[in-house]
Amino acid sequence: MITAKIVEKMEEYLEIPATTAFEEPFFDYLEKDFIKIGCEAEKHDKVLVVTKGNKNKNIVTCHIDREGLFVNEKKDVEYVVYHVRRSNGQTVRGTKDKADKIGSDFVGCEVFSYNSKGEILETGRVLSYDFNLDEELLFFKVKGFNDLLPNQALSFGNNLKTDEKYISGQTDNVISVATLYKLVEDGFEGTILFAAEEEIGRSGTCIAEYFEKTGVSPQNVLSIDITPYGDKGPIDDGLIVLRNKDGRGNFNSELVDVLKSICKKENLKYQMKDEHLVSPDKMKPYKGLGFTELGQIVKASGGKISGATVQLPVYHEKMHIETTSYKALHNYYFFLKKITE
Repeated sequence: MITAKIVEKMEEYLEIPATTAFEEPFFDYLEKDFIKIGCEAEKHDKVLVVTKGNKNKNIVTCHIDREGLFVNEKKDVEYVVYHVRRSNGQTVRGTKDKADKIGSDFVGCEVFSYNSKGEILETGRVLSYDFNLDEELLFFKVKGFNDLLPNQALSFGNNLKTDEKYISGQTDNVISVATLYKLVEDGFEGTILFAAEEEIGRSGTCIAEYFEKTGVSPQNVLSIDITPYGDKGPIDDGLIVLRNKDGRGNFNSELVDVLKSICKKENLKYQMKDEHLVSPDKMKPYKGLGFTELGQIVKASGGKISGATVQLPVYHEKMHIETTSYKALHNYYFFLKKITE
């Protein structure tokens, strides 16, 4: 069964750490893994370029980084997203409500330290958190570690769980990476750009910079990812989630229309999420249209690069626990295979 193979690959990939800004072990693993199935792979700055067959037939982007923690120079354990944003001179945008949500979600979680080769050094657990509002610092107390080293990332343990209907765990965005692996096994041809630092809003910029260096400005980029919902309705329906735009820019309307027509032809239920977010009958208010990797690419390239998004709906339980259904995953795979044939 196709979905079972994808979940099996997820299990494998979740054993490889990929905390945002410290993704190198996962890049190394993916490079070897895709070469094994006949691909060519080449590393660039924060981007792994994988090609198979006709390189120009399809262009797909997919971020690989995950949420995690970081040990700073004082050996304090911080929320990695806030730390990296602050180090890069980016706006942290930390609020007490958001910090409380993140902090409470992480308490009790298993975490492990790892080296540059991805080897697990020690394993521990998150005990509590504390937020410094003035400095926008989110700290965590952890237990079980004998020697945490400065400038070291901590990754969450593999928390993948399945039953007859649902798949739950840190699916963002390893489920898309595993889906792409299966697509390549099943005949995909084209170029895949695996990118780092999406969790800090940088992956789209990294991809745009790669295209600029290579002198290419495609308008047919397919950017794939999960997308969160506050209930299980969309995952039970097996929705294909598309967009006309996000909070950063408009997408290629002609390509989006093609994707919509394929959904209709294949009897796949779909939703335009940007339209959903502003609809008056929404169950929960949402500020703005949200942001996507493709929107980052459009903005960073000044509109020279565009395309469309294809997103897998997930029920967002916690920061590191998202749930989707086998039905949604099957439709996601089937649709991606259909549009890249």
